[in-house]
Amino acid sequence: MESKENHRGDQREMLMEANNLSYKFDDILNVSVNRTMKKQYFDTRTYTLPGSGQAVSTWNSGVDLIDLRNSYLKFTVTLAGGSASFGSGSAMNLIKSIKILSSSGIELSRTEDANVYHKFMSRSTHTTDWFQSVGQLMGFLQPNNFMTSAPGDSFTFVIPLIELDPFFNLYDNKLLPANVASGCRIEIAWEDMNTALLSTAGGITSYTISNIEFRTESVTLADSAMAILNRESASNGLELTYDRVYTSPANTGTNLEENLEVRKAVSIAKGVICVCLPLANLNNQQLDSFLTAETDYDFSSFDIRLGNNMYPAQPIDTISEAYFNYLKQFGKLKTHGNDTFTNYIEYNRGSTIICASFENDDSLNLTGIPVNSSRIAEIRFRRASATPIKTIAFLTYTALCRASLSNVSCKI
Repeated sequence: MESKENHRGDQREMLMEANNLSYKFDDILNVSVNRTMKKQYFDTRTYTLPGSGQAVSTWNSGVDLIDLRNSYLKFTVTLAGGSASFGSGSAMNLIKSIKILSSSGIELSRTEDANVYHKFMSRSTHTTDWFQSVGQLMGFLQPNNFMTSAPGDSFTFVIPLIELDPFFNLYDNKLLPANVASGCRIEIAWEDMNTALLSTAGGITSYTISNIEFRTESVTLADSAMAILNRESASNGLELTYDRVYTSPANTGTNLEENLEVRKAVSIAKGVICVCLPLANLNNQQLDSFLTAETDYDFSSFDIRLGNNMYPAQPIDTISEAYFNYLKQFGKLKTHGNDTFTNYIEYNRGSTIICASFENDDSLNLTGIPVNSSRIAEIRFRRASATPIKTIAFLTYTALCRASLSNVSCKI
């Protein structure tokens, strides 16, 4: 009899809630008790290139969670020998690769050629408004030679963590749990100055990175909320999903045809992008190392094969189809107002990308397909000119991090 009365009471409360007639504030809704910005330091505050090749930061976040979307990397750049800009890129030009390890040494993410990947992804996914606000904090859209080597001149840049590496852009915008954040080790390899910088006024002899630090927004949870997370962590573990990027370079040289195989076994492959960079531009301060080889669109045809599947079903042999395919793969056709910074002219001259999505439905998440030894992703293209090029393919796939109270594991 008592259970029936309790059931009726629950029903009455549900009816009151459904009709917005509940005026009781539930204390459990107040899950956060504090939010503050903390500094995470590097092993050294100053790095001079050539010379210092890698920067390492180990986070000390304690029991706090990290709001990654409100956190950033900050550093100051000082030049010696001349003036320079980042060309078509940003301060991310200076970052050759990023590796992220858990406190127990498990590799959570590794992105090689991170500067190339970020330049093309940001110009494909972000809008013009983003470039004129957040982008300028990172060094985008700056005039030629805006960085000078005059005495006392230094330039500070801010890179949001979600732009630094795909690991920091967790699915569903989740906070980074304390058992993943605490002791997290981030290794940054710096790029050579001849590749990272574009100088048209004198030659840069070196550049210095100083005052480098992470600023992480730490969130302290209420004891009741923290107890729930600890119980879940102890039983099943906390699961985080995010993108990882595998880099597959090839020295195409003067070959007019390329069949680039991306040999990486993953469970959920989301897509691939491929860019061709002229060898003459690499390691040359006088040329932009992050522009593609095609002064004008140069591909006579291209397609991407994954097992028995072809992306697209028929090879693309015109620039109009190529640009349509590009807009489609980055989700710019279905949503108006979500434009891409790379317009048709820029795509034709300097930002040409071969790309394909492996997801079965572009409206749903986690619909990618596996890549393995029997289903190799192969990028095939033909071009008209014999300009020596380096081809780089980036395979994006979904990774799963499971964090328990004492251990962190990663599955791909």
